[in-house]
Amino acid sequence: MFLATWVREVGWQVVGRLFGFRWNTVRKAVNDVFDYGLKHRDMGTVLYICIDEISRKKGHICRIQVYDLIEKRLLWSGEDRTAETLEAFCDELGKEHCKHMEAVCCDMWAP
Repeated sequence: MFLATWVREVGWQVVGRLFGFRWNTVRKAVNDVFDYGLKHRDMGTVLYICIDEISRKKGHICRIQVYDLIEKRLLWSGEDRTAETLEAFCDELGKEHCKHMEAVCCDMWAP
């Protein structure tokens, strides 16, 4: 958690140099915290979401990120920039919860 928290402020390689860890160790720490957060997230009261895409490697390999706009937290992340990926989030959330959404902010391709 310590390394992952620092990564929010400075780059992964900088965190590794500051604390004497290799880049892969910092990456694993971030992935572990990310996986834990997704596994233990509560999406029961989410009413406003933001959907965006991020490039994670050269060559524009993208991920879709879904954020809770009220709590300012990441809710979900999916590989690739496709309608099927976004549909996977909606399927996971469920039709009943989707009915109660009040707003969706989206800055992407034609989703």
